[in-house]
Amino acid sequence: MAATTNSDSVDEPMLRERILAGSQDLEDYKALAELLWESPGRENEGILILQKALDLPLSNIEKAEGQAEVGWFLYEVGQFDRAMSMAKAALAGVAEQPESPEVLMVQGISRATLANCFYPTDRSASDSEAALAVQSLEQLIRRYPTWRNLAEAYRFAAAVHFLREEYVRAGALYEEVLRTDPSERSRVDALVWLGNALRSQGHLTEAEARLREALDVVTADKRYLARIYYELGKVLRLANRADEALVVFGQALAAADARSVPRGYRSMIAEIQWELGNLHYDAQRYGEALAAFQGALPNLIETFPALYSDTILTLGHCCLATGQHARARDYYEEVLASEHATGDQKAAARDGLSQLPPLSPSKLH
Repeated sequence: MAATTNSDSVDEPMLRERILAGSQDLEDYKALAELLWESPGRENEGILILQKALDLPLSNIEKAEGQAEVGWFLYEVGQFDRAMSMAKAALAGVAEQPESPEVLMVQGISRATLANCFYPTDRSASDSEAALAVQSLEQLIRRYPTWRNLAEAYRFAAAVHFLREEYVRAGALYEEVLRTDPSERSRVDALVWLGNALRSQGHLTEAEARLREALDVVTADKRYLARIYYELGKVLRLANRADEALVVFGQALAAADARSVPRGYRSMIAEIQWELGNLHYDAQRYGEALAAFQGALPNLIETFPALYSDTILTLGHCCLATGQHARARDYYEEVLASEHATGDQKAAARDGLSQLPPLSPSKLH
């Protein structure tokens, strides 16, 4: 979500040559970082280049802007502790600065980073940081409507509203991104998340239309292909078009395996496999469901802990349905032993256990 640079006019060797020659131009570092960030598997190289740029003789606001940007990127590659440290440094860097669009943007990005990092483990802290992020970003949008990076302010504000499950406002802001930044790369990203916001409001026809529009321009950034298919699959599933959803989720998984996902591809694959598992389970294809859920499981415990116990329970049901009684018992007992499983999940596990044949008595020798 960082502001884009004119990286199309230069290539990686030229930028590296300039930097190795001692370039003091911040734009060289940002352009190279963007090129690396856009190359699947090289995101961390891009972060390192931005961190190197922080050693340049920068003004206080330039350094804070760089720290905020690095913090966000660190969050996106899952380095939460480093992301939070960088975000806090950026906030400290503008603490005594008078209000300006740049200062408000640093505050908004940094607070958004903290809100997202806190989200899995501390919802109260996440909510507090998200509220501060919205305050800064909405103030920027309201007071500086002609600022050069307004599209990025819209984009970050939309993302925070999305985190707060404020889908109407998020959707309106993504529409503003489409209006203010006509580039196809920006359009792909905005259409994907607009489709998500519409789906979250139950507007399935509109969501499908936006996502198919994103497919039409995905050549501008093919890394979004898996995300588009994934979002489209969810829309089709909710529209009770299960056969179509199954095909589209399969396309999403193929694209994710090809590493054409912008960021967080491990969690993406886990989500897709979980969706496929549910579709197979609902169709009583328990063997296929078992394989899909088992594929999702290693990443669910880390990225979607709320789904982990549900998945273990469903794996127990799959094993029960396919006659794998010992494995079913293990899964049900894991649910009962879990401190994260809900009361309903534990009741379902006990019911599953009651349907298993009794254990054979131990033989005495």
